[in-house]
Amino acid sequence: MKKCTICILILCFLSMSSNLFAGCDLQATDTLNGGGYEGTSVGNSFIACANGYITSITIFPRNTSETPNVTLSIYSGTTFTEGNIQGDPQTGITLNATSGSSPNFTAQTITLKKPVQVTSGNTYTFIFSCTTSNVNFYATSATDSYADGTAYKNGTSIADDLSFVLTISDVWTLTVAATGANGSVSEDNGGIASCTSSGGDNCSGVYADDSSIVLTATPETGYFTSWDSGCSSTNGNICTVSEISKNTTVAVSFTNKGAGSDAAVPLPLAASLIFGLLLLAGAFRMRKTRAKRN
Repeated sequence: MKKCTICILILCFLSMSSNLFAGCDLQATDTLNGGGYEGTSVGNSFIACANGYITSITIFPRNTSETPNVTLSIYSGTTFTEGNIQGDPQTGITLNATSGSSPNFTAQTITLKKPVQVTSGNTYTFIFSCTTSNVNFYATSATDSYADGTAYKNGTSIADDLSFVLTISDVWTLTVAATGANGSVSEDNGGIASCTSSGGDNCSGVYADDSSIVLTATPETGYFTSWDSGCSSTNGNICTVSEISKNTTVAVSFTNKGAGSDAAVPLPLAASLIFGLLLLAGAFRMRKTRAKRN
């Protein structure tokens, strides 16, 4: 498994160092400094420590009530105003509420629905933004700030870096191949959404190495789901792919319930049976009439 983690906390460094690549540049601090940054957009630049995909970002919400409708965007370059956006922004994030009476260093991990590809040694910037309220995060102390990045608030660089954990790892592609136009398949986190037999980009997603993916089929009325291959386990309309470690295709088909063993007799066959019964009845009647004559 290929994974690297950029971490700005000594606690994280101790717990995650076994997963780090050589050359993954770290700066650690004993504690968060209690201070932080609040604004409509807050983020930090960083240097990618390996070729791979950003699969999650852990941050520390600060002294704030629950903040809904937050968007996470990742840009190339040292500032989001100069770089190009990478991948699709992730919308609809809700930041957890934290206590305002004293520092509450509670981490929140945001798993990317669509991991973003990065190149080792290149600089990128992540930005959390909200149009309805401010976002607020803890920062490191100025003396122990992250050497390979700059924090930003409302588009302006600031002295202390945010405290964050950024994970870059291998990813695998999961593809759904649906047969029958009478149902759809979606994945809980939205990487695969309303996939049908017509295919398309919404029928595949990329997922971090060793992650487990839950697929849910929604057949139309009168149809049932058949998971044909690719699932680690199934339960009715649910397919689970456990600890993905290679590119995987899940085959699913939607079949008319009338096509099973308890199917209704097709009309041509029914007509043939009725005609045959009438012939038998006629033959029996003729035989009975002849017997009376004799």
